[in-house]
Amino acid sequence: MAFSFDDTIIKLMSTERGKEAAMYGPIRDLFIHVLGYPVADVDIDVTGEGGRPDVTARAPSGLTDAKGKAVKIDWIVVEAKDERGCFLSPTHRENIFAKKAKYIGTNTAWFVMVEPEGIIARQVTGNDFAVTNDIELVLGGITRHDFENQLELLKHKFAGVPNQLKRFRAGDTRLIASEKLNRPDPAVSSIRTMNRYWVARKRFFDSVREITAHLQSATRNALEKQWPEIERYRKLSDEFGEKYKERERDKGKWKFNPHLLTIEAKPRGPEATRQHHKDALALRQEFKKNPAVARLSLDGLPNFQSRTGAEDKNLPELFSIETANLILARILLLRFFEDNGFFGPVKYVCNGGVEAFQKMREYFHASYTRLLEEAYRHASQFYAAAFDETELDWVLGMNDQALSNAIEWAMYQLSRYDFTTVKGDILTGIYDRFMDRSQRKKLGEFYTPPSIARYIVKRLGIHRDSRVLDPACGSGTFLIEAYRAMVGDDIDRGAAEYSDALDTFTRIAGNDLNTFSSVLAQIQLLWQILGNRTEIERHGFPDIMVTGKVNSLVKLNQESSLERFGEIDQPIYDAVIGNPPYVRAERSAQELDDATIAEFENGRDGHKGISAKRNAYTLFIYR
Repeated sequence: MAFSFDDTIIKLMSTERGKEAAMYGPIRDLFIHVLGYPVADVDIDVTGEGGRPDVTARAPSGLTDAKGKAVKIDWIVVEAKDERGCFLSPTHRENIFAKKAKYIGTNTAWFVMVEPEGIIARQVTGNDFAVTNDIELVLGGITRHDFENQLELLKHKFAGVPNQLKRFRAGDTRLIASEKLNRPDPAVSSIRTMNRYWVARKRFFDSVREITAHLQSATRNALEKQWPEIERYRKLSDEFGEKYKERERDKGKWKFNPHLLTIEAKPRGPEATRQHHKDALALRQEFKKNPAVARLSLDGLPNFQSRTGAEDKNLPELFSIETANLILARILLLRFFEDNGFFGPVKYVCNGGVEAFQKMREYFHASYTRLLEEAYRHASQFYAAAFDETELDWVLGMNDQALSNAIEWAMYQLSRYDFTTVKGDILTGIYDRFMDRSQRKKLGEFYTPPSIARYIVKRLGIHRDSRVLDPACGSGTFLIEAYRAMVGDDIDRGAAEYSDALDTFTRIAGNDLNTFSSVLAQIQLLWQILGNRTEIERHGFPDIMVTGKVNSLVKLNQESSLERFGEIDQPIYDAVIGNPPYVRAERSAQELDDATIAEFENGRDGHKGISAKRNAYTLFIYR
């Protein structure tokens, strides 16, 4: 049957109470026949990103899934009510919106409310088209021309993230920092203002979760593409080590220099030594064909596996997860630096860094990993420790298109939020949105809710002059709560100054075996003070005493005692707090050297010894 606009409007207006479902079909028809959406992209009562809206109009996200299929997003979500006048009344409209805003997804552009007397369209993506007020249509007597004219911006031709990405790349700043996350005072704020805040807060968390998923998937796919080459380099190196082994127990052993791309084993005799040099040179030529993968194969992956104890079957997954999470953590920090003015007017992962990058991207077919590399270099001038090169930076040498797209997506998504308004409760527990429980369990990590860490810190009576250590700090939950108790809360209410924060950071220390966790702990502690830009420029950033890549259980030798962890590993603390990893006893013992095992089993300072074959959690408590 041919579509009739007038008949469709009459159907909506004649809806009786208790017959709400009868509205869904006419609404769907308006989206298809008037606003131009493909039939396949308009659904009735189907679960989407935030629940089951009455009607959903979908649009391209600009991303593809693992099979290369375009990913669609919930561009417009519709709430229908059979109660006449409920949406034309501003008060009723806001009360209903507060309950149904859960349907709004990370990329939803419009929330549409339909009742028998009218249609309300509310933009929910900041000020994309400078639409700040609701679009209100009274259905009685409306013509198709008026309907299309008033809802022009909702048409399919404007729908989808690719349209916004084009403007993002071209330097359009209308969406940049448009969503505020500072909580309004409920006593003096309207329901509309409070609703806007709760929607922005929800979308921020959803964005972090969604970006994490896309980055992890793209990073895993990029790693899998390189896996045959990784295996080839490993095989070549093992054959080299086998050929020049000095003793049977040296089977397959070799030493790789990741900076010089050189390799060496233990030849026996002059002839073998000469051949060793020739073979080593030939291998170096192979490594130079793909330096990033050579370093990944022979240095990055083995070091990561050694520190984390990841099993072979889980290694690609966990390594790519940690890589993706570090990218996201650093982009978040870069956005803090940008919006708080540390770069001045310059932007790197926002406009115009993205705008300026387009010529290089087009001419050299460059990946967004190149842009990240440059942004890291500039940001390291402010706080080097968060941007020091780690084994997780292997992606900077990759030119993978899907990964590049995922990085651009992350930068675009996070550009919407004003990071001068991202504080306190917004950041608390954000690590739990980076990695789910099953992933952390594979690494022996157990997430501690901030409320539990806060309770422990309070019960310990930690105060301004305390010295505190978390020897397995993870992402820094306990350290953050200690900082808040010691000085952070006082600073927020004006009872302490930035100099007090600097002093407090000299008495908070942490370490974690995991590279990503230790970097994130430093970043999350930095987040606590980034609002003090003037004071930071005057006095500098704090020297945050958090180290990584070190096993806190291992006894320091003369060489390691001179390293940064040597400053931390001292008997000077009023409290040792945290939630150490629970690692199986057999794996714990494998990670300890003879001197450490002897120290555990012989005891010291009047304490009875303990078997070094206990699980790591027990060893942490004893130490």
